[in-house]
Amino acid sequence: YLAMHREVNKYLEIVHQASRKKKPFNQPKLPPNLEPLAFLAASILQIPPHEKQTLLELDNHITFLQEVRRLLRREITVYSHLRPGSNSRGKGKRN
Repeated sequence: YLAMHREVNKYLEIVHQASRKKKPFNQPKLPPNLEPLAFLAASILQIPPHEKQTLLELDNHITFLQEVRRLLRREITVYSHLRPGSNSRGKGKRN
């Protein structure tokens, strides 16, 4: 639970920074249990619809949790390279 909690907070913070809003990031209150947290994470991931559909079709909750964490880590990596001041200047684009 704690690892996913940290990853969701990190993802939200990075997306907030990428939006270039001037308001400071305030960590939201997240669900206290793993499964609701994973469903929240899946819903906020800014990924293509076909990837979200793949998540919806998973019938094993362990696989679902693993896939959500994998996608969170991937998206954190992508967004962290797109932040102002990163070394990736102009490399790659996110929709």
